[in-house]
Amino acid sequence: MDRALSVFAAGRRSLSRTPSPIPTANLDIVLRVHNLLDVSTSHYLPGAIDPDDRSVNEIYKKEGNSSLDDILTPLVVLMTRLSLADDGAKVRIRELLLPADLDRTRALESREDLLGRCLRLLASIHHSRLKDAVGEMLFAICDSDGRLSLKSASID
Repeated sequence: MDRALSVFAAGRRSLSRTPSPIPTANLDIVLRVHNLLDVSTSHYLPGAIDPDDRSVNEIYKKEGNSSLDDILTPLVVLMTRLSLADDGAKVRIRELLLPADLDRTRALESREDLLGRCLRLLASIHHSRLKDAVGEMLFAICDSDGRLSLKSASID
């Protein structure tokens, strides 16, 4: 995580030297972290499974990992820091997590994508650090406004 932040910081320092308001390197980092978080969460939380389901524990214990808190929280914290450090990154993360064409015909937490998994994690009992980190990430990408709904956050 420190290495990723240092790469991001190096790109941030170069922001003052380039006329572009959103450097492509920063967006590449956002996309890579998003993809890594998406793949990681889909591995441990396949489909629309509840994060507190026993089968989730079996997946990470079989691989010799201690908990989802230890595995996924650093990625979520990195996404949060990226969104807080750069407005362009925040907009890109918001677009990736909360697309403008968000299908609202069914409950968002029942979705099988990263947004659905994040929303299910908010109700988790066993993964408290991960739950808190996901809440902070969603709060950060919604411009730190708890009143901002998912629908209005995707319209920017």
